[in-house]
Amino acid sequence: MATRKNKRTDAGQIPQTPKQEKLSASELANLRDRGKAFDPTATKMDVVEDLRRVQEEHPNKSVSRNFYRMHGQYSEKTWSRYFGTMEEFRSEAKLQLNRSGRKLEKDIARHASLDEARRFYRLQIEPWLGKYEKKEVRKGMVKLVVGSDFHDIEVDLFALAVFIDTCKVEQPDIIVLNGDIFDMYEFSRFDRDPRKINLRARFEFVHNNIFAPLRKACPNAQIDLIIGNHEHRILRHLAGASPDILPLLELNNISLSELLGLDKFEINLVSKGSTAAFQPKEIRAEMAKNWKMYFNCLVCNHTGDENFGVTCISGHIHKPKMSTKVHVKEGPVNNVVTGCMCKPDADYTIRKTDWQLGFAIAYVDANSERVQVNNVLFNDNFVNVNGRYYFRDSEDAFLRDTATTAQGAIDAMKRKELQGFVNNDLETAEVAGLEKAKKARAI
Repeated sequence: MATRKNKRTDAGQIPQTPKQEKLSASELANLRDRGKAFDPTATKMDVVEDLRRVQEEHPNKSVSRNFYRMHGQYSEKTWSRYFGTMEEFRSEAKLQLNRSGRKLEKDIARHASLDEARRFYRLQIEPWLGKYEKKEVRKGMVKLVVGSDFHDIEVDLFALAVFIDTCKVEQPDIIVLNGDIFDMYEFSRFDRDPRKINLRARFEFVHNNIFAPLRKACPNAQIDLIIGNHEHRILRHLAGASPDILPLLELNNISLSELLGLDKFEINLVSKGSTAAFQPKEIRAEMAKNWKMYFNCLVCNHTGDENFGVTCISGHIHKPKMSTKVHVKEGPVNNVVTGCMCKPDADYTIRKTDWQLGFAIAYVDANSERVQVNNVLFNDNFVNVNGRYYFRDSEDAFLRDTATTAQGAIDAMKRKELQGFVNNDLETAEVAGLEKAKKARAI
């Protein structure tokens, strides 16, 4: 029995049977297209003109593939032999930019972004590069204490107390904060709960529990802050006026110097990488530029040995290492990777870690341009620093007070974070942990 063909109505639609009324818009469009015969006589210009006609008849609509199936004269087989994709079909009909036009737009946008990044660098970063360097010429032995990967509130409080006391006792000429002093969880690749964001408290923790004690312990030392990949996150978001703006709202109208405490604690910034980098490969390449040479024989950078040809101290991987090369003229050249200063069992780690706590003390003969590095490594409960033993459960007043003060700041932040997290709401309090929420008086 011959089937009855659907006839087009005045509105250009197929009369719908009760069964068809249950179909989705995409299924109806497919059905409509199957009812059209392939037209071998249609030219390229014919199908382009028909697409333009559909757009003119529906000026407030974007003519998609399904929309043209419903309203166009020609079947998909007819027009696709010329253009392949709907995107190319629309480009040929001048309903959207072609590939060259789209590439031009992207190039303009990219360079506009680069302009903003360069402006941010010029105004917010460049003034602090070497601003507080000690200008006097050093001769003889110079001492540097180098630590990295503190990760703000994820810091190991025992390691932090030892680091600060070491600086107080050793009185280094230079303290190098070798990247990732801040954590920037709010901009990390890990799963983030926007209700738990508390950037201001993280910055205040670093200011009050790392920078201020270091400056008090070593009032005459030069302190250099080398930008690590975690700090690079915040620079990129600030430079690009990131749409991920929620974490930045409470930091509005605060300069980068105020944010990092550069002027307040007289800290030099070491940041050479472009904040316009986006792809992981590009970011790694830019991060590799954040290094500083000391006395022509020692480089400190965050991400590793970049074949500088001199002794290098880096961090980043949280696993201490040392390799040695020999330079015929300069003698031994060491590539030293320090341990981390953050807790080896941080909350965001997804597996058992092989991290180890540690920092370094470098001794430089500025006259002969030779360097020796003491890579200080922690055991679980003690560490030896140049003959001084520190124990995690020590009754030493300085260690105890430093750790207690920092722990108090972390606890206060956690309570505030929890209160903001639950927002006086029982349902979300249960997500955070009902007992903890009640204890924090959040509900």
